[in-house]
Amino acid sequence: EIKMWNLATKSVVQTFDGHTKDVWSIAVLDSGTQFISGSSDATIKLWDIESGECARTFKGHSGSVESVAILGNDTFVSGSWDRTIKLWNIHTGECIHTYHGHAKHVSSVAC
Repeated sequence: EIKMWNLATKSVVQTFDGHTKDVWSIAVLDSGTQFISGSSDATIKLWDIESGECARTFKGHSGSVESVAILGNDTFVSGSWDRTIKLWNIHTGECIHTYHGHAKHVSSVAC
């Protein structure tokens, strides 16, 4: 699970429960109302910050998703232990492209 903390009060504000293994990366969308998370369960989830609900699960990696990064309002990228980077459409859940060619796992992506 993912916990959002209020740093001033040192208390948990929201809990996001849905991944079945460790979460390695989080990126907040520009709107500030949603974020994505990458997990060892080989999925990426889109979360609604206010409700705590999972809005969409992105599947396509065959290994742990180590890193996620937002490209804009419509797309993001993910890096995985399966040695690929994937470009995703946030709204449809579609994998737009898979980038192959890495000799080892992809532990970090940035935009």
